[in-house]
Amino acid sequence: MNKLFFSMFFILLAFGLLLFLIFPSLNVLEATKQEVKLKAKELQNKQLNRDFIFSSLEEAKNYQLAIDNLNSALPKEFFAPDLFGFFQEMAQKSGLIFDNITEKQNQASGMEPNEPTQLIEVIKEYNFVLQVKGSVENFIAFLKKIETSGRFVEISGFSFLNKETMSQAQAQEASLTEFSVEAKVYHY
Repeated sequence: MNKLFFSMFFILLAFGLLLFLIFPSLNVLEATKQEVKLKAKELQNKQLNRDFIFSSLEEAKNYQLAIDNLNSALPKEFFAPDLFGFFQEMAQKSGLIFDNITEKQNQASGMEPNEPTQLIEVIKEYNFVLQVKGSVENFIAFLKKIETSGRFVEISGFSFLNKETMSQAQAQEASLTEFSVEAKVYHY
């Protein structure tokens, strides 16, 4: 009986010590399992976010042409050589002779020609006058080419030199009609 009691006692003691020593480890193991599950979910979310970013990047590549067109319509610099070349090319394609381009004083603010008018915080406008020579048909084609081009140009007015007001010598010398186009370009 004593042996049975001691055997039961030692078995219960061993079982108690086993529970006492293993139970905290089981709690740690359970907490670690929960943490692993959370990390797995976090990893899955990060992978979904990464996939979304990559798909968005691929979609953005589809809009690159539209972005390039917008950058062409509203360039960063105003009177860059490419703007001068743009008008010269449009005049040449229309059969006109590109004569001159001059800056015009901004009427709204009385500012110097080199100083831009601020429209919306970042968009600025510049006024200028284009002078071209050619026929009326070619001039109309020139205006249509500017209107349908990728560059944002606002034509605010145009005029032409009437040959009747010229002297006889000037009229014979100038066989082409001279046109002046008042325009604005915008940039940011």
